[in-house]
Amino acid sequence: HSKQLSDTREQTIVSEGKEMKTTFIVGGSCGLCHEDKNDAIDKNVIVMKCSHSFHKSCIKIWKDSGLKCPHCKEDLEEI
Repeated sequence: HSKQLSDTREQTIVSEGKEMKTTFIVGGSCGLCHEDKNDAIDKNVIVMKCSHSFHKSCIKIWKDSGLKCPHCKEDLEEI
């Protein structure tokens, strides 16, 4: 019997004319509100360029306040 700790999301990124497929780990809870991110495929969860993920509504408020990623202090850019 095992527990799934995180989900993943795959995304294709085009950079400098090269296409790269990247897998992001989407943890079980939002780093801002600490509520579960039920499904990594859910469109309400977004992955930022720094690879951290949050509920879309939570990160919008955070970003609109001019703040950086609460985990790594990088600028917030959505992939």
